[in-house]
Amino acid sequence: DKMLSKVLALNLKQNKSICEKFDKIVATVTKPAETPDECVELLKYIDYTRFVDIFQLKDQIYQSGLNVMFLVEYAFFSKEELRWNNYTFTWFDNIQPILRNAELKLLKEKDMWINKLKEKRAKLTIKLADCLAKVNEFKAREKIADAELIVAELHKIAQDIDGYMREKGIINHEEKILDVGEFTEFTVIQEILNIKDPFDKLWEVTLKSSTLLEKWTNGSVLTMISEEIEEQVNLL
Repeated sequence: DKMLSKVLALNLKQNKSICEKFDKIVATVTKPAETPDECVELLKYIDYTRFVDIFQLKDQIYQSGLNVMFLVEYAFFSKEELRWNNYTFTWFDNIQPILRNAELKLLKEKDMWINKLKEKRAKLTIKLADCLAKVNEFKAREKIADAELIVAELHKIAQDIDGYMREKGIINHEEKILDVGEFTEFTVIQEILNIKDPFDKLWEVTLKSSTLLEKWTNGSVLTMISEEIEEQVNLL
């Protein structure tokens, strides 16, 4: 009796462990994917689970079945033990449609993320076209009196470009994760930088020189130090 009780207890423990593993699989595959990364990872998890984890659990179910076949000849199962036996022996078939439905749901979500990715690419393309147009406008800006305003505008564009670079990084990451077969370079970013760079240097120097000139013009010669003035001029 003690031996049978021990085998019954071990079998019940094994069945509970098997069911807990199945429950964990179901909980994982049915949770919502909040990002493209999570969506793709869950699809990979389902694929691995279907061909590896499930069959490992099937082997454990088979072993539990052998135990039950032995026990049924010599022992009496309680209602709890019968309930867990039933859970264990039906899990393998029950989980198949759950995996299929979860996979179909995630594939639809993946298509949704791909559509959102296309929208991101289109929006960034428009932003970059507008930015390029703004930078090209500096070719017609020539008033020294506008130097301070122009430098501020160039700084704002530099901040915008930093944002565009971050957006590009996110887009390229999602292109890789979602395996869309494309990798958008957004070469116009470098074109913007190439056009903007000489204007940055020109208007920074213009603003500094005009600011110093105003200081020297409106100041007293007696308060000026020649070495400092020479150093300031050399730094322009």
